[in-house]
Amino acid sequence: MLVVGAIIVPRLFLPTYWGNEGHAVKMPYVESHEEINTLFIGSSRTQFHIDPLVFDSVTGKTQSFNLGYSSTRGEESMFFLEDLLAHENFLQNIDYIFLEVRPLFYDELLYKNLRGKYQLNKDRLIFLQSYFRPINDFATKDLSKSYIESLLGIGMVRDEWSQLAFPSMRLNKSIAFFEKRGFANRKKAIESDQINSNLVAAGIDFTDKLDDRRDFALRCYEADKETISASDALYVERLNALHDDLSREGVALYFIPTLRFENTPLPNLFRKLNQGDLYAETSNPKRYPEFYSPEFSGDAAHLNLQGARLYSTVLADLFLSISATP
Repeated sequence: MLVVGAIIVPRLFLPTYWGNEGHAVKMPYVESHEEINTLFIGSSRTQFHIDPLVFDSVTGKTQSFNLGYSSTRGEESMFFLEDLLAHENFLQNIDYIFLEVRPLFYDELLYKNLRGKYQLNKDRLIFLQSYFRPINDFATKDLSKSYIESLLGIGMVRDEWSQLAFPSMRLNKSIAFFEKRGFANRKKAIESDQINSNLVAAGIDFTDKLDDRRDFALRCYEADKETISASDALYVERLNALHDDLSREGVALYFIPTLRFENTPLPNLFRKLNQGDLYAETSNPKRYPEFYSPEFSGDAAHLNLQGARLYSTVLADLFLSISATP
């Protein structure tokens, strides 16, 4: 009885997003500020790239908050938004949501650690197994094991209890988030950035890495293919269903691409998304070469503060042109 209680009690009190530190820190602020009507959800490419204050200053009709957080994966963001949709009354003040669509990739370590398990339920297990089965032979077994462990609370109970007992440990990190409404950015020069220091140590030049990402993105856009994999078709189907469900709740969902994607032809995927073409061009090096310029880079994967301000302005201008269309 005590063991069962130790597993069940935390799940009665903690929100479904508790395992993502960024979501856990930021969501209470959003829930307590009814004036917020616009959300940005994604990875560090959202957290470091979209400044709500800049975005709102351009639109003049949004009060936005950045829920992006480093290392948040594509499926994690999607599941998080699904949970928000099921959250009673949460969306009553929300008019617009921007969801960063990231390529899904299999990493067995993800499903051995906390963040890979806290969102798993039977429906999501089936989706992930169906998606990854053609890609990785170990996916079905690893995901099944993680699902069972999530049901039993293995490796999770201690962390759940720590969040209940010591919530201030996370709140201490929230001050900077709240000051800029969830936005954070790499302010260091590219020469001193830790990621690029690692590249240099490995004998890889930062600009070469950036050039590789730009060239890959350019090839994807020039290829202009209409086909996507069977796995990505499942991903698109789920994202489009989420788009339609939110629309019925009076919330407009906009899909934004992951800037500087490395290994997945995102343009093909975006053509299959509901209104996916609205923001797809923002990652096109021919259309927006500045987003692949060292001048606006914090590291090989991210924009610096100047680049983030530019990107936020571009998103806001596109938003105004879209929302003004009858």
